[in-house]
Amino acid sequence: MTTRQDVDRLSAATSRLTSSAQADLAILFGGLDLTRPEAARDELIEFLPRLTALYGEAAAAAAADWFEGLRAAAVDTPYEAVLADPVDDTQVAQTARYAAGHLFAGAPDQALAVLSGATQRYVTYMARATVARNAAHDPARPRWARVPQGPRTCAFCTMLAARGFVYHSEDKAGGDAHRFHDDCHCQIVPEWDRSRAHIDGYDPDAMHAMYEQARQAAVADGEPADAEHILARMRRMHPQALTDGATPHE
Repeated sequence: MTTRQDVDRLSAATSRLTSSAQADLAILFGGLDLTRPEAARDELIEFLPRLTALYGEAAAAAAADWFEGLRAAAVDTPYEAVLADPVDDTQVAQTARYAAGHLFAGAPDQALAVLSGATQRYVTYMARATVARNAAHDPARPRWARVPQGPRTCAFCTMLAARGFVYHSEDKAGGDAHRFHDDCHCQIVPEWDRSRAHIDGYDPDAMHAMYEQARQAAVADGEPADAEHILARMRRMHPQALTDGATPHE
């Protein structure tokens, strides 16, 4: 049975790699000549794909080892985990180009914030994608859940985490299941015996109740019952339970 301690081990390993990548980014950024934004942009476009590939591969390897260890404790047959495909360099370079646009506007702090958030997302993605890939390919057919870290998370992640251990195929999971925002600390967590699935602090039933309450309220008020309106209603109805909750004056 996968436990909170298991989830925390993967989160800690990923966080260490993310922090190291962000530290390397800060060092590079601190050495840029910000009086020449074109040259700084070009350095970032070259640097960010190499940085995220290096640390992303390490995150994928850590996740593969983690998956193998959990599986060995749950299933008797052998299995060798594979790494996720790397993030496309062109996509990462486009992110660097976008972030560098703030340099031309004289806002280097904002540029660094965008780059740092993207670094966290790309590195962590490799760990998540590795777990999802192996859960989909494992002949033992585990299901996986999106499990948040900490006592609260945002409305979007709450909506997806509320589904519990239902995901299996990468295709059947749908696009939203694999969407993660900057500074998101949710983990993809496999379970080979759903009848015993229990992770301290993760209560998908309570999350689903929150979502369903918001959905019913939106429908009662004549709002479209789509994710955008339901999530907005969740933020207003449960401001203290969500990290992006909206207080009345907002």
